[in-house]
Amino acid sequence: MKVALLAFLIILVAAVNARSFNTYSRTSPLLSKISQLNAEQTPFDFYRGFILGWQTQQSQPGQCYNDNGAFFSSLNDTWTTFKRAYRPDTWFNFLDRIRINIDNFAKSLQSCQMHSILTKMERIVTSEGILEVSARLISQIVFLQNNIQVFMDSLATGEYRTAGIEGGKFLSAIIGVTVN
Repeated sequence: MKVALLAFLIILVAAVNARSFNTYSRTSPLLSKISQLNAEQTPFDFYRGFILGWQTQQSQPGQCYNDNGAFFSSLNDTWTTFKRAYRPDTWFNFLDRIRINIDNFAKSLQSCQMHSILTKMERIVTSEGILEVSARLISQIVFLQNNIQVFMDSLATGEYRTAGIEGGKFLSAIIGVTVN
């Protein structure tokens, strides 16, 4: 579990710094024009859209969305402080930033109801859970078909936030848990 959490944090830190990657691509002019239109969207926008789609109300950011934003903002501040950690006068600030990161991560886990999500996912692997998920998905088949189509179209055009919202709605329907 600790290894998975560490890998998750490394991926998310890489997504925060994703804007600095080389954007050169060997695609057709039409695809490069689409990527220029959506150049400001990154995979991190997919993650934020995913949280927005997982919420009960997708029209406005909730507590989970705001706490995740605060957590990644504190990660960015910690990275900035880490770059200056060779100076002894910043060691206390660096340790304080780590404490703030732990606090923000705990708040985001609580506000995103990760305990409920993990409990439901544990139940899904049982035979009763498979029947429960199947019944839930069959009753929402039209919604899920439209959801998957919008998800695929959004990924194809590079609209990561919209794709994330649709992916969050889809997994919320599968697991049966929404966050605030």
